[in-house]
Amino acid sequence: MSSKRITIQDVARAANVSVTTVSRFLNARYEAMSKETKLRIEQVIEELNYQPNALAQGLKGNRSRMIAIVVVKLSYPFCVSLIRALSNTLTPAGYNVVVCETEGDPKREADVLKTLLGQQIDAVVIQTNGDNLAELETISKSVPVILVDRKFMLSHATHVLTDNYEASLEMTNHLYAEGYQEVFYITETPNAISTRSERMQGYLDSSLRCHRPPHVAIVRRGDDTSMRLVVERIKESVSKGSVALYTANALIFHEIYPLLHHVGWTAPKKLGLATFDEPDWINLISPSLTRVRQPVSEMGTWIANLLLQQFKTGYEQPAEMHVEILPSELIKGESTRLGREDGTASDTL
Repeated sequence: MSSKRITIQDVARAANVSVTTVSRFLNARYEAMSKETKLRIEQVIEELNYQPNALAQGLKGNRSRMIAIVVVKLSYPFCVSLIRALSNTLTPAGYNVVVCETEGDPKREADVLKTLLGQQIDAVVIQTNGDNLAELETISKSVPVILVDRKFMLSHATHVLTDNYEASLEMTNHLYAEGYQEVFYITETPNAISTRSERMQGYLDSSLRCHRPPHVAIVRRGDDTSMRLVVERIKESVSKGSVALYTANALIFHEIYPLLHHVGWTAPKKLGLATFDEPDWINLISPSLTRVRQPVSEMGTWIANLLLQQFKTGYEQPAEMHVEILPSELIKGESTRLGREDGTASDTL
């Protein structure tokens, strides 16, 4: 089998189109392109295993000075804070941030990565569900690939995370130490997302060490029924003793809080409240909410400084995976101070 490198001319010839048409496809310029032509080019690229070399060319001195940030959802507080922190460091250094949203859809993420392969992007910072690791591996041969928030087995990438397990363990220990007899942990299905599985494991290990039965509830965000079922489960326990509710992230807390408020329980005496994450709206909650503050700004700044250093010294694909963990901080609010003797901080939810 020939080891000859496949060129854009080879793709054009096999697809029976011009080189210009293939170039437009690689740059996601589909305006004057029929669906049949687009599909044919895509199939030929896959069959020939063609890899555009625009990224490698950019590294030889013709950088675009563009950094791609690929996130699941732009409205997530974590993503907003991360983008802001990256921009605050990269923009003054003369780099532009290009933001892409995937909605957690593997196909959409694959399309985004394919488009980036055809661009002279200088680096990719991505929050991924892990469905396109082969594509990320290919990109890492030419430019830095930084996985943020979630860890996957990607050998030649840098992972920037927080200590999800340790922070969740500390949070749950705090709730039991305050005197709550039961702690309900509310999460989405972990699947292969390390963030979710590590936080849940921290909760489970704390419950085991404190000799308390675990109460894990799996919910679907956007599904009011699943949230209401959790509230009904909690009702049974609240009538018997002190209970705390701990959500795996602030997005879940944001959805379930109005239902708890409607029941009219008092915090922290009737129901303790805690969450992982510290969104912008946290100060609207009364009493003050116990939460885990992720070092999102620090993560963004760390990534930006790493990229600037790599651009300065010249990028080489890492020989092995590097994991950088920045610690989170437990913020103890009034919403879980069950051990207080003065009876304060018991406002109605």
